[in-house]
Amino acid sequence: MPPVLLALYLFLLMQKVYESSTAPEAHTVKILLESRGIQSRIDGEHLPSGAGILPATRLVRVMVEDADFIAASEVIDNWESETKAIIKPQEKNPTHRSVLWFFIGALLASGTMYWFYNSSITVDGIDYNADGKLDAKWYYKNNRISKTTIDRNLDGRVDQIFHFSRSGLINSGEFDSDLNGSFDTKQRYLRGNIVSEETDLNQNGIVEYKVTFKHGLIESVEIIDEKTNEVRKRQYYENGRLVSADFDSTGDGVLNIKYHYDAFEEVQE
Repeated sequence: MPPVLLALYLFLLMQKVYESSTAPEAHTVKILLESRGIQSRIDGEHLPSGAGILPATRLVRVMVEDADFIAASEVIDNWESETKAIIKPQEKNPTHRSVLWFFIGALLASGTMYWFYNSSITVDGIDYNADGKLDAKWYYKNNRISKTTIDRNLDGRVDQIFHFSRSGLINSGEFDSDLNGSFDTKQRYLRGNIVSEETDLNQNGIVEYKVTFKHGLIESVEIIDEKTNEVRKRQYYENGRLVSADFDSTGDGVLNIKYHYDAFEEVQE
């Protein structure tokens, strides 16, 4: 069987082992499975509503191969049981409540706003490898989630951060794509859906990759030439699938070659 067809066959054989309403939670489960030697992938991460706090439907799925389904299910079941029994919120910097007396409306309004923005911050999370440190953390302010941090490779360093708006939707993200200790990728979200992503792998101030999304789905990818800061290749996607690309073969800033791709993302002759 040709390698492409074999890869597609194996891709289709994978089963859904976990379903989540948020991408961070799905990544949490993926890291947990990988720490137990079980490979997985995430489907639906950039679908509409997939980045919110608690959408009505669960759209983000963690997939594993058929042979690993039972073992993965057991790992997740144990994790959920332990989480309910062990994980408890840890309150940080509690605000001491006091009686506020206001004699005029202006003072009442200002005092209310002060309380709103200085309410207590709480943190909870999960320690995957039982080293006493939380590898995934959820930060809440005024009972609203404000930030999520994840240590994807369990080395004690945060590799991924999501920031949330006051309405509970992700508005930005940043992560260390090559796990070298430096954050090289920034994401921007609009109404909970990712709209753009930029990566500076060399940490030299020059973005090498720019990705745009439409309705939460990947729309285009630009690969930048560091020497000229010009686009060397621009790829176009439809429904998350690569369909065409423009390429600058000479490095003069002109995209002079056009590629078209088939259903397997192979270049059409």
